[in-house]
Amino acid sequence: MRNNLTFFILGGYGGAGFPIARLLLQETPHDVVIAGRSQARAQEAANQLNKTFIGERASATRADAADEASLREAVKTANVMVSCTSATEQALTVARVALENGMDYLDVHYPNSVWKDLQTLDLKILEKKRIFITQAGFHPGLPAAFIRALAPDFDVCDRATVGMLMKIRNVGTVSSAGELVDGIGDYAAWVYRNGGWKKATWQDRVNIDFGPEYGVQTCMPLWFEEMRSLPEAFGLKEAGTYVAGLNAFVDNLLSPLIMGLYKIRKGLGRQFLSKLLIWGSNTFTRPPCGVWFFAEITGYFRGKPRTRHILAYHPDAYEMTAIPAVACLLQYSSENLHHTGLHLMGQVVDPQVLLQDMIRMGVRVEEEG
Repeated sequence: MRNNLTFFILGGYGGAGFPIARLLLQETPHDVVIAGRSQARAQEAANQLNKTFIGERASATRADAADEASLREAVKTANVMVSCTSATEQALTVARVALENGMDYLDVHYPNSVWKDLQTLDLKILEKKRIFITQAGFHPGLPAAFIRALAPDFDVCDRATVGMLMKIRNVGTVSSAGELVDGIGDYAAWVYRNGGWKKATWQDRVNIDFGPEYGVQTCMPLWFEEMRSLPEAFGLKEAGTYVAGLNAFVDNLLSPLIMGLYKIRKGLGRQFLSKLLIWGSNTFTRPPCGVWFFAEITGYFRGKPRTRHILAYHPDAYEMTAIPAVACLLQYSSENLHHTGLHLMGQVVDPQVLLQDMIRMGVRVEEEG
């Protein structure tokens, strides 16, 4: 067990940062520092947490991911960086400051560019014997973890399918929505077939059953780096991750507009598009709302065909991001996760322990097969 940890939560009063702080105080004896560009909002969040949990374990400070000097000064009393900032373009700066301060690190960033940026620090992370975990949360974070949870129940794994259905009205601030806009604008997807990953098209869409609330939904391919090594690891013939849309307005009108503008120039119209995404989500998304996360393997067990799947659900997308991230940090704080270096969350966590902790923290999980 690691003792006397202080988690520095950059973006700690935001949509994902605040529930991560709350769950860390709920699940561990450690301290948290709520950090962000607004000292007042950080202090307000810390005060709220200290009213809920005894011991005055939450404090507040101002820190700006874009201001390396202020960030370096702010982290001096902490030993674990948890980056929840929406300024993912500053991820390398945040990671570099954490490394210079002798901190371990976790982020909930999903742009693949963050993974590429952090790989430039890989050797230094190993030299300093630090643990850096990126792409924590549910998308990415859970695809590889859920497939790894299912795979031991098969003698032969043929196909792995991961699907997400997100029906959310609250996509957060303009800054948070901007991350989603960037993700849509930079859309690229691969599926694994015929011995390799190939670029996906609309013809690679699949139908996935997300349970009684929404039933079968048509899902488009998506790409998460954590899936890359799974075909080789488990002998898969086919693999892919897929996502169903938010609503008809976002899927059929806004998303093509975003992709078209980003082809002209990355970031073109980002703020306007972010506001339009917020409006479209609030206006056109109908209940029930939440996140449904599906993973399935088909293959053979003892010579007979077998199919197994996991379906996880939470009504709040930010909680669904925070819970797997905190479950990962619980494995870190208990020293069950101890390999130094740079890791993708979905590949490094113990998947069975992750599932148990997610259920305990409020995620509905159903397994069949």
